[in-house]
Amino acid sequence: MMKKWVAVASVAVLVLVVLNGVSKSGNDVTARRGLFATLKVGQAVNLKDVGPVYEIGTFDDAMPLGYTVVEIDTDYIVLRDIAKVTETRIPIYAVKSVSHIRTKMQADQ
Repeated sequence: MMKKWVAVASVAVLVLVVLNGVSKSGNDVTARRGLFATLKVGQAVNLKDVGPVYEIGTFDDAMPLGYTVVEIDTDYIVLRDIAKVTETRIPIYAVKSVSHIRTKMQADQ
C-alpha cells in the first residue's frame, strides 16, 4: 500500500514540475526572446505593409504612432490602430523586421 502512495505522489510531483515548466510566459518581458523581445504591451509602433510581409518600427520618444501593441506571444503580435477600431493579429512569419529609430544621441557616441 505504501508503494502505491509513493508512486502516486511521485507522479503528482512530476506532473506539477512539467506543468510549471510549460506555463505561458509570453508576456513576461524578462522571459521573452526573439523578434518581439524589444516590444512591450501598450507601446506605440508604426506598421508598414511591404508586400507579403510587415515591418514594425518604434522610436525612442513616446510619439503618437499609427498602432499600439495589445498582445505579444511567441508566434504572433496583436496591434490596435490609433482610432481603436481595428485589431490586427500578425503571425511571426509575416514580420520582416522590428526596427528601433533613435531620436536622441547616446552619451557614448
